[in-house]
Amino acid sequence: MRELSWLWDAVVVPDDRMLDGMRSHRLAISMRLLAQDFPFAKTTFETLRARTEARLAKDPSWDELDGWIALNLEVLDDGEGRVLAWVDRNKGDEDGRRTLRRYQGQVEQLLIEHRRWRDVGTLMHRPIAKVRQQDGVMRIGQSIISDPELTINDEVINIEVDSVARSIYVQEVTQIIFALLAAERVDEAIEAAEVGHELRPDWDMAPAMSELFDGHKTLRKQALNLLAQRDDVPEWLREALD
Repeated sequence: MRELSWLWDAVVVPDDRMLDGMRSHRLAISMRLLAQDFPFAKTTFETLRARTEARLAKDPSWDELDGWIALNLEVLDDGEGRVLAWVDRNKGDEDGRRTLRRYQGQVEQLLIEHRRWRDVGTLMHRPIAKVRQQDGVMRIGQSIISDPELTINDEVINIEVDSVARSIYVQEVTQIIFALLAAERVDEAIEAAEVGHELRPDWDMAPAMSELFDGHKTLRKQALNLLAQRDDVPEWLREALD
């Protein structure tokens, strides 16, 4: 236990976010399993979190904040509320929003899990670029499938991979549009719907969009009101709202 706590404090998280994995994945998983099975382990890691919070209050650093977020979201089971409160404290000014953008993936997923779609849409940075990024990910996947030197020579597996890729793209793009509508960023929502469809015209996004609205009746009503007087709403988006 002491060894894990020491290792947590000793790890230096690199500035390159693509290389940041040790603290938020392998080490955190080991610590989470211990905290779930042994009360004294949970107490140890809660003390570690308290020390991290004290250091953040005295001398904030990205390294400490990285660790605090990982402790709350990946190690301890009572940390989501703390991170949501931190989001609420930071979302109201530009400096705070820049900080939140550094953790966009983690923050966005947490807000979605708690059905805080308005916050997701309000905090979303460069949504059209996010749509295009999803298309880029799909193109990489498709290039792998079509490359005989890289592809598993199994048609069934390749079809399944393609199906998963489609599902991910549709989910990600429809969630972007949904969040923008929840935040009343109507022009960007319409543009995202147009771009998402233009990039993948054969992929039907209406059912997934409709399913999102079915689970959020108030937001469906809001979206209908926002789009009622617009004549530039893509047909597939109107279909999802009907």
